[in-house]
Amino acid sequence: MTLSFFEPNKPIVPIFVFNHGDGFTRFGHEFKFVSAEPGGHLLLNLTNDIHVGFTDEQMKEMFDDPINPLVYYPGRYLPEGARAAMHPQTFVGDLKEHEQEDVLLKTQFCEQYVRMEVEDPACTRSDDSMSRFAPKIFKQIQSGKTWTNQRAMPSWRTLRNWIRIYERDPNPHSLVCRRGRCQKNTYFAPEVEALLREYTLKYATPKRLPMYRLHSEMKVAIKLLNAERPEDKQLTVPSLKTFQNRVNDLPPAFIELGRNGEKAATRKFNAIHSGQEVIRLGQRVEMDEWRIDLRTLLSLSPFWKTLTPEQKERVPKITLWMTAIIDLASRCLLGFRVHRKAPSRTTAIGTLEMATIDKTAIAKAYGCIDPWEFALTPSTIAVDSATWYTATAFRVTVADLGATLFLPPAGKASARGTIERFFRTCSIQALEELTGRTWGSIEAKGDRNPDEEASVTFDEVAPHLTRFFVDVYHNTPHEGLNGETPRNAWKRLRKLGITPPPTGERRRHIFGINMMRTIAANGIRYLGIHYQSPELQHIRRRRRNPEVLVRIDRQNLGAVSVWDGDGWVSVPAVHEEFRGMSYWAWSAACCELRKKNLEEAELSRATLRKAKADLAAHGEMMKIEAGLSHEGLTEDVYLSFEKKIDFPIKITNKASSLPEDFVQEMVLSEEFYEAVGITGLPTVEDLSKKRKAEKEEADGWLDPRELPSNDNPTTSEGDAAPTLDDSYDSMGDE
Repeated sequence: MTLSFFEPNKPIVPIFVFNHGDGFTRFGHEFKFVSAEPGGHLLLNLTNDIHVGFTDEQMKEMFDDPINPLVYYPGRYLPEGARAAMHPQTFVGDLKEHEQEDVLLKTQFCEQYVRMEVEDPACTRSDDSMSRFAPKIFKQIQSGKTWTNQRAMPSWRTLRNWIRIYERDPNPHSLVCRRGRCQKNTYFAPEVEALLREYTLKYATPKRLPMYRLHSEMKVAIKLLNAERPEDKQLTVPSLKTFQNRVNDLPPAFIELGRNGEKAATRKFNAIHSGQEVIRLGQRVEMDEWRIDLRTLLSLSPFWKTLTPEQKERVPKITLWMTAIIDLASRCLLGFRVHRKAPSRTTAIGTLEMATIDKTAIAKAYGCIDPWEFALTPSTIAVDSATWYTATAFRVTVADLGATLFLPPAGKASARGTIERFFRTCSIQALEELTGRTWGSIEAKGDRNPDEEASVTFDEVAPHLTRFFVDVYHNTPHEGLNGETPRNAWKRLRKLGITPPPTGERRRHIFGINMMRTIAANGIRYLGIHYQSPELQHIRRRRRNPEVLVRIDRQNLGAVSVWDGDGWVSVPAVHEEFRGMSYWAWSAACCELRKKNLEEAELSRATLRKAKADLAAHGEMMKIEAGLSHEGLTEDVYLSFEKKIDFPIKITNKASSLPEDFVQEMVLSEEFYEAVGITGLPTVEDLSKKRKAEKEEADGWLDPRELPSNDNPTTSEGDAAPTLDDSYDSMGDE
């Protein structure tokens, strides 16, 4: 008899890719990227001017450090990045609402027009061409319901100015700062062939001289030659039109690279999304949502086991949603969320955040054999035109992440074919062992009654799907990869480089939850935790109104970000024990303290450290922190829970008023589940009443074909001549 044993896969160490001018910070030291070396990277420590080498393994360990992570700042030491580093950190999300819409409108127009130039040779930057292509793009961008102000289109000159600024610096903030110089389109000219070629090639240089200037310089050079030649052998000076034709014969990519640099050239000529060959991890990811073909029980698994058969009969049956994000090059799943409520900007942003974290701890908590280490910063995010993806909050998050949002035309599901096929795979393979399936169509369902067959509680769905995705899907040969498994594709493609995800304070600035707090002499307080720093008191002293905007990191309460009027300032917690402690863990501890009915709780630092360790090892807590089974936290949930936890909590070096193990045997309460956004669950009292179970739909099942479309097509109003808005021209030329 032959025995075969399954050997789990080892975590794949990512090979990160960095560019000239990129910077990093850690432990108060600043580093500058120098070069990529075999097996690692060479950085320059700017604090002591010493070159330091780190292996790929060390880079990942530093990025994953929950307490003091290495923070990556793209382009920090390029001219525009250096100017930004002189001020507190700012993001698009920090602008006023009308400014956010303005910069997102400009950025989206530039991305789509540049893409159109590549796809259609007839699309140029002449007035005639812009009059044909620009109005359609402008109208399509503002067709979503989330645009509060419909803006008239500016002049062609202003649109060209936007595109020039965007190509020079694709950071959305460049379109707020109104940087840019007027440039002319250009190209090349004949016997004189050497001079003509020399000056034609000068057009594709960083000096970015206009054609008429180069043509004038060429004329001077030819006149100098003519001064030494006989009268009857004078050289003919090529006309400006001839010179332009020669320049126009140069490859566009060559011109872009020479004039605007490698980044601008890559952005412009990688912009063909339709039919594009994606070869790099994170080059393009796709996001979408799916109404899971399964009827589930509206109950938590531990609670379900305590019910009587009669009470179980009365538990409502529901259909869940799943929002997922997948990498196109490797077909690896980067993240997903299972939620009861319809998709929203909260579920969209939460799923996007999952794509940027190593999820191995989540996989381990749910009993997976393999790690789930796939994490990156995507370059392009393809979504549909659902309102939660076109919402300002989501678009701002994408912009601050440094990614490009790709919104295909309404109704074009084929533009996101990879994730659509992924959902079909889920329906066929991931749910085949479960009862209560709705089968995706009336024909497939037949006479079965999913409500009668339902046996899975809603909190069991995410663990089941996680185990399927991590251990089965990632290790199954994929037709779209010519038989290669997604995990092996990731292992192969990582050698081309991965853009690292945001860490530390940068993650908090991008994905944090907003709060308003008043600065006092002892700093600011949130959930009984005090935050204090000299910079915070400086803000207090120079403001009449000490109320400030604060941004909270759900995964790490060790520091908060405070808006000082110009940018974000990081303020640490007074007690370092909160470093690495999540909102969920501290909320559970607060609920336990509240059960004690203490007017004022005193926790020794030793007790707090022990509670932190016990909560980190709590199996149910790890699943809650994963966030796969709920919609995610919003500002309203935070504020509602904080009102309940309004008693002061003292952290002392003395003896605690509670035993050190006060959370070790903790059972998560209903109050805790409300604190993390899991609400509306039926209680024993509810299920003991003699009433019919609630239903979402009349017959307990909904035909997916009858679901409203996620897309929002708008009715065409014809191709009338566009009205141009001259107010945009205030941007001017510099």
